[in-house]
Amino acid sequence: MLLSRGGAISAAESQKLLKDTPFEEIVAKAKAGDADTQIYLAKGHASILGGGVPHNLQESHKWYVAAATNNGPEAQFYLGKHYYDEVVSTRGNAPKDKAKRQQIAPLALTWMMKAARQEYGSAWVFLGNAFDEGTVFAKDPVEAYKWYHLAAC
Repeated sequence: MLLSRGGAISAAESQKLLKDTPFEEIVAKAKAGDADTQIYLAKGHASILGGGVPHNLQESHKWYVAAATNNGPEAQFYLGKHYYDEVVSTRGNAPKDKAKRQQIAPLALTWMMKAARQEYGSAWVFLGNAFDEGTVFAKDPVEAYKWYHLAAC
């Protein structure tokens, strides 16, 4: 097994994994549907882990989608955050910017809620903040409280 269940892997473990396992074998395992390996590649390509995985944001996104679709809560969280950040960065008033925000905001909420339903604590905190701020999702103090409360328990 390339990774321990849960997908938590440090940068040092990442370097050891790459040293001990041919990169092609890691990619093959991810393509075969191993969610832990998919999240490993997603983080590596995003340079979260580094350690020999080539920096490639398109590949990172592809592997986050694969791992999130494989029901990986960590990947669902990062994918939701990616979409959320994309909405926040699209601040223009042009119709194309508004259309892009309207298209991407539901994706952010969908993926973040999937992670939250799997009791991924970072998603609870993120949703509390998001509903408290009202930047991407409608400001909702009751919804914010609900997520903060779950995170605190």
